[in-house]
Amino acid sequence: MHAFQTVDYMGIARDTNFKVVENVTYELQRARLETLSKEETMAFFINIYNCIVIHWNAKMGSPGGLLSRGKLFFKARYILGGELYSLGDIENGILRANSKCWYWPFKPFSKGDPRLMCALLDTDPRIHFALVCGARSCPAICCYTAQDIDQQLDIATEAFLEGSDGCQVDGVNKVVTLSRIFKWYKEDFGASKVQLTQWIYNHMGHGEKRQLLWDLLQEGTFEVTYMKYDWTSNRRI
Repeated sequence: MHAFQTVDYMGIARDTNFKVVENVTYELQRARLETLSKEETMAFFINIYNCIVIHWNAKMGSPGGLLSRGKLFFKARYILGGELYSLGDIENGILRANSKCWYWPFKPFSKGDPRLMCALLDTDPRIHFALVCGARSCPAICCYTAQDIDQQLDIATEAFLEGSDGCQVDGVNKVVTLSRIFKWYKEDFGASKVQLTQWIYNHMGHGEKRQLLWDLLQEGTFEVTYMKYDWTSNRRI
């Protein structure tokens, strides 16, 4: 499982195989998504989400800041199985079981929307560490497979929490500093500070940071703060 923190969008756009990839994406209009299993749905839509972002950046250039990146969630879309799917539709409609999100107060799919048949029945919070919108504070990007999706999501989550952009634990000052992802999607991780930090502890790799977090959980007196999110492009320079 190879993960990459930056993407060479300009190199992709110049590659002779890029046109072949574009032609393949057009064929997805005929995909029969209703036949996919849960694992196939997760792997397919995570990969498609990341593919749309790469495709957009290679063709249109990287969004400058939060406002232009916000438009990306609505404007960057593929036709899949005869229906249009934006990045927001994929993340919140399919992978988050048709849930509202921090930047849009409505559910992506209304009752009777044919895309609902593809939506997962519940949210696996680990998907947040596999989806890459092209910002520098995003997790590393890699390709997922249906047969290994559970293990791969574990690896992606652990890697993100291990990095300083995901989680920092200050045992002296009793402060846990987290990626803003945990604030934006707090309902996916737990209803309280303790549930959130317990979820993080359970998905961390064994090491000093995990031990520090365990000590704070045992004491019960610690503060949770959130980092500023770096929306600049993760393009390779």
